[in-house]
Amino acid sequence: MSEPWTDVTPAAAAFPERVASHPSRTLAAFDFDGTLARITPHPEDATMVEESASALARLAAEGVQVAIISGRPVESIVRLSRAADRPGLASAILLGQYGAERLDMATGRASIPTPPAGIAAAKAALLRVAAAYPGSHVEDKGLAVALHVRNAAEPDIAFSEVEDAMRDTASRYGLTVEPGRYVWELRGASVTKGDALAAPVDDVDPPEVLFAGDDLGDMAALDALGQIAARRGTCAVVSGSPEAPEVAARADVLCDGPDGVAAWLNALADTVAGGAPRSV
Repeated sequence: MSEPWTDVTPAAAAFPERVASHPSRTLAAFDFDGTLARITPHPEDATMVEESASALARLAAEGVQVAIISGRPVESIVRLSRAADRPGLASAILLGQYGAERLDMATGRASIPTPPAGIAAAKAALLRVAAAYPGSHVEDKGLAVALHVRNAAEPDIAFSEVEDAMRDTASRYGLTVEPGRYVWELRGASVTKGDALAAPVDDVDPPEVLFAGDDLGDMAALDALGQIAARRGTCAVVSGSPEAPEVAARADVLCDGPDGVAAWLNALADTVAGGAPRSV
């Protein structure tokens, strides 16, 4: 039976053995929704794939530094990933709202900025837009507000039709526009997931860096990973989706969605631990 992932580049095949040679100096950073968790009709229903949680526990036990970089608030990452209950996340670095928020699980130190002034007005504008597309909904993230159209009758049409309104609203209130998989997000901070990835790289100074993502918001992290590759070993793992082919084109390892990511992570953990392959 073929594996639910494909090694696209030579870096993919070499990366597990490189990590095995110094796991305690490896940074493994992940997007949450669509990568560690399956996409759900309602964002609050997302949960981490249990096989990924198991793999992260095994990798963390070998000393790998785990980070989650998400557009969600840190509070949401903690709650939906069950970070407080998972050994793989006990020492994780959680970077929410594209890196504007940070929580170090090992120490409990947190940095949560105050929401910008324009968010409340932008939320009211998005609620008016959402009313024209039954099934869509607005999510208040504190530092950002998002319009989800996945559950609209014709999500592709809705996603396209609301773009001008999203960009006009962002411009009016001084916010940053972030398109995603059937979602438009307006946020106060201009930081990107590339900035968020750079922070733990500077902290940990790892010779090996992994980033796994699935969506347009992850492209900045993949760009940063390309720059990191000039001086460190890197691996770009993509949770493939027909909704974001441009992300798949950046993969060293292309996985069949979050379940493929889980299978690849467990294979990585097998190599790092030096044990027999484990089926998932």
